[in-house]
Amino acid sequence: MTTVRKLRSKWWAQVRVKGHKPQAKSFTLKSDALAWARLVDA
Repeated sequence: MTTVRKLRSKWWAQVRVKGHKPQAKSFTLKSDALAWARLVDA
């Protein structure tokens, strides 16, 4: 499951997959956050 949120001036992306630790990272652009989340989720 992917979550992308706007926190102050940055975009925060979190990916949670059953059986694995959640991964999270912050970005300045929403498109970068979405691209990273798709890559990690795959």
